[in-house]
Amino acid sequence: MSAADRWGRRRARPDFFIVGVARSGTTLARAILTGHPDVQVPAETGFLPKLVRARPSWWGKKGVRSELFVRLAFANGRLAAAGLEPRHLLLALAQRPPTRPVEAISVIYELATHNENAEHIGDKTPGYERHVQLLWDAFPHARFIHLVRHPLDVVASLRHQPWGPSDPLAAGMLWLRSIRACTSATVPAESMLLVRLEDLVSNPVRTVDRMSHHLGVTPHPQMLRFPQRAEAIRQQNLHPAGHDGLSRPLRTTRAWEQELSDRDAARAWSLVASAARPLGYDGPEGASKVAESDAVVRLARFQTAQSWRRGRTLMRLLHP
Repeated sequence: MSAADRWGRRRARPDFFIVGVARSGTTLARAILTGHPDVQVPAETGFLPKLVRARPSWWGKKGVRSELFVRLAFANGRLAAAGLEPRHLLLALAQRPPTRPVEAISVIYELATHNENAEHIGDKTPGYERHVQLLWDAFPHARFIHLVRHPLDVVASLRHQPWGPSDPLAAGMLWLRSIRACTSATVPAESMLLVRLEDLVSNPVRTVDRMSHHLGVTPHPQMLRFPQRAEAIRQQNLHPAGHDGLSRPLRTTRAWEQELSDRDAARAWSLVASAARPLGYDGPEGASKVAESDAVVRLARFQTAQSWRRGRTLMRLLHP
């Protein structure tokens, strides 16, 4: 039975998701996987969780409500930034009317990759690690590749990003929420592959083989030649400046022992240790236990300030 027959008139896309908290290697994984001739991962989407939740509004007894569906898909501006136009999506929906909600969403990915016959189309978008359960419920055929990194290296790396929290407890809470969202989702073990960034750096051939087999493709030599694609991949990210390392050979770029003070490292570790140890990570000991509620408040303060700054920037653009 062909893939088209198996999924109906149109294959259900995306076929896989690359998930993980920011600074854990998800962009690197995308750069590697797009080196395979049968794998395509378009630019970050951002619209998917909201579009899935809004399904009752854009899908009815008569099928897709095309105008509303297109407005919702283009609402965050990322599809337009990737070169797509609403009229193209409207035309594609009219030419081959979807018979299921997932088929309507599939049209977006086909247009984004310019190839509806691509063997494997994936999605790598920051923040989707918080919505793994939602994505699995909507796309039960999909595979997941979950990138993880030592939480203290994530904390150290986030502090160097202008959009990231400088507070180590807020950054640690981001990591912890990501891990919990991914591990608590009821995704079958065969559909979820855990990949440590440290393993990808220390043994790239074996780790890339694992990723390839998880997606059902044969490893290809171009996959580890990702520096050739680095600039194109980097420019498609929301924050290109944070991914200069893609153009260099595989190596770790942050070491928390040098980046964090003993106090910051110990406090952040006390927050994440119970989730980090099962992943094979160790950290400093000896600090008093940090109340998780304190970290939650710190993260909420950062996110509120971040939202306020984004709103202020938008107002300046609209009313210079």
